[in-house]
Amino acid sequence: MEKILVNLLSNAFKYTPEKGKVSVVTTLENGRLKVSVADSGPGISKENLDKIFERFYSLPPTPSKGGGVGTSPLGGGWEGAGTGIGLSLVKELVELHRGQISVESAPGKGTVFKVSLPVGKESFLPEEVLKFDSSQFVSSTVDAYQSNNGQTDWRTAELKTDELQNWQTAELKPTLLIVEDNPDLRHFIAETMQAEYQIITAENGKIGRETAIEHTPDLIVSDVMMPEMDGFELCETLKKDERTSHIPIILLTAKAGQRHKVEGLETGADDYLTKPFDEQELMVRAKNLVEQRRKLQAHFAKMTSQGNNGMVPLTPNEVAVTSTDQRFLEKVAAAIEQNLDNEFFSVEDLASEVAFSRSQLHRKLKALTGKSPNELIREFRLYRAKELLEKGAGNVSEIAMEVGYSSLSYFTRSFKQAFGVSPSEV
Repeated sequence: MEKILVNLLSNAFKYTPEKGKVSVVTTLENGRLKVSVADSGPGISKENLDKIFERFYSLPPTPSKGGGVGTSPLGGGWEGAGTGIGLSLVKELVELHRGQISVESAPGKGTVFKVSLPVGKESFLPEEVLKFDSSQFVSSTVDAYQSNNGQTDWRTAELKTDELQNWQTAELKPTLLIVEDNPDLRHFIAETMQAEYQIITAENGKIGRETAIEHTPDLIVSDVMMPEMDGFELCETLKKDERTSHIPIILLTAKAGQRHKVEGLETGADDYLTKPFDEQELMVRAKNLVEQRRKLQAHFAKMTSQGNNGMVPLTPNEVAVTSTDQRFLEKVAAAIEQNLDNEFFSVEDLASEVAFSRSQLHRKLKALTGKSPNELIREFRLYRAKELLEKGAGNVSEIAMEVGYSSLSYFTRSFKQAFGVSPSEV
């Protein structure tokens, strides 16, 4: 549901003009949830309506009222406009849930997407209904929900259908952003990499930068020579931005000279390939960069699980990260430290402190540490409590309050789960 709504809303927000309108209407009728997302954007012509759910479909140029190029509701200007995978993904998810999606639009009259989903068990086969332990759900809803940035789904191991297993596998694939102005090469790279990655694309450096900030991919493959913003500038910009500085980048160029290779590496690129390149070599280089990031996460997780000698686990100087990422982690640690006794300090508050959106913060911390913001806040509190208890800085109740736990029983349960002993045994 989150992916369906986010993609439909993102589409509406992106292509509705200033002072335009986006509306969402939901109803529950006869066992079906009906959601419509409407915008006052430029609309879509009748001949293109049947094709907008196709992956990477590009809309043809259409004259505007003034005789120039019009504005597409599906990708910036009409020139090179396309649906990417967002609407295709929405359609696939709706149909997996036995639902229907339709679109109504006309040039100059905006666009309305309508989704209808069954919500009763009777609409599904018995093996398609996933079960959860209701007692566990009630006792740990807030903690587990926040720990995964709102994406916990309470599944057991009963994934019995091929569709659900394929969906779960896709969720685990790293995301690859391909930035390439040549549509044929862009599609070729996407087809080459799609078995191992979730693919998103951008047709120039400027759109690539915006897409990288919005989606925070696990890897970027970018051409060098592009309109709007070339690959060198894109790489340099992303490496200097705290929201994207951790993302590995492979640059592709037709210029084989050593000077151009050095120039690319100086902008912060992690690897460099000369066109024409061997697709197998690209796959191997991409895999190596993603594996390096996973080793960093594993190192961080190992360090925190060992308790770091009783100190707070968020210590970036212990991990091999860039200076930009280290400064970011230090800001996160400082923000949590300053709000340690505030039991209402949330992921949203932490995101605001470090000038990120909640989703950007989640993706950034997951990429660097393998942990969600809520997991880091919780671990920070518990490790600080352990340190204070070991130093005899107060009794259990006092220390629980000091690290933001108003419920002594919840503090005791969380502490024992983390360290294997109750606070009174420390």
